[in-house]
Amino acid sequence: MSSLSVVYDLTDYTAVMAVCIVLTVVLAAIIVAMAVMSYVKSGRLSEGTFVVPAASSDGSGDAPDDTAAAVTPAVDRSLLPVFFDELCAGMPSADREKFALLIAGEEKPANLRYREPLTSYDTEKEFLKDTFLSFDALGGQLPTAAAEELFSEYVAMLRSPAAITRINYKMVRFYFARRKSEEDALGKCIRLCKKDIGFNFDKFDVAGRKVPSLKRLILIYTAQKKYLEALNLCDEAISREVLERKDEGYEERRARILGKLRREEEKAAAKAAKAAEREEARKARAAERAAAKKARAAAAEKAAAEAAASVTKDSAGESDNGGAV
Repeated sequence: MSSLSVVYDLTDYTAVMAVCIVLTVVLAAIIVAMAVMSYVKSGRLSEGTFVVPAASSDGSGDAPDDTAAAVTPAVDRSLLPVFFDELCAGMPSADREKFALLIAGEEKPANLRYREPLTSYDTEKEFLKDTFLSFDALGGQLPTAAAEELFSEYVAMLRSPAAITRINYKMVRFYFARRKSEEDALGKCIRLCKKDIGFNFDKFDVAGRKVPSLKRLILIYTAQKKYLEALNLCDEAISREVLERKDEGYEERRARILGKLRREEEKAAAKAAKAAEREEARKARAAERAAAKKARAAAAEKAAAEAAASVTKDSAGESDNGGAV
């Protein structure tokens, strides 16, 4: 009897159905495998819509630290300047893709100042110039590491002190806007303010000019109640005749900060006086308790002495009565 006849002779309907299901699954798997192979050969997988993180070098299979998500949407590189990946090589890969999405993705922010198409840029410097013209539009979404890399690259290319201090202050504003959401943003902002203030004092005659980083740092110190630091900066600005506003120096701001310092000092003095009063009252109560305790002890000692004397007297009286008998 042939094997085909054996199959037809099976009477167990359940077994027949199980065999059919297995054969169907195997056939489906073969079809899927063939489709995937065709997709890879066509080259679409390597240029596809998704970038999958590479496995870690330690063989653990975990994604590298610079990968922000398991799957990051990619941008068609033909829409970007030819030098884009080389320019952004210092960024974490996820941040580089985020920046690419912001400037060439379907949901890029409004008010970007780039030329169209982006491939029309011949030099990195031209591209970075328009990047910083677009910085306010990008700033809310641009990753910090990406912004820092772009800032470092562009400042290194600039030769004009005026251009450098202008870009410095754009980065100051970037950090300041993230002071509540990123732990070290305010510290970076303060350090860059100090650097830019020194740069301005070194490169320019600042008399009759504004120094935005100077004003920003004064505002930060005032908000932190570091009034002496803020006053020192005001004194420096006044001595160099730096303008805060048109035709106005820092005298008025200094007076306001000084007023805040005086009020803080008055509050501190009043608080110290109240603390001293409370301490004196505490000491007085403690002295009263000690005196009362001492008086109670003396009274107890006197009562004990009187009781002992009474017992002695009673004993002496009893002895006298016994002698009489």
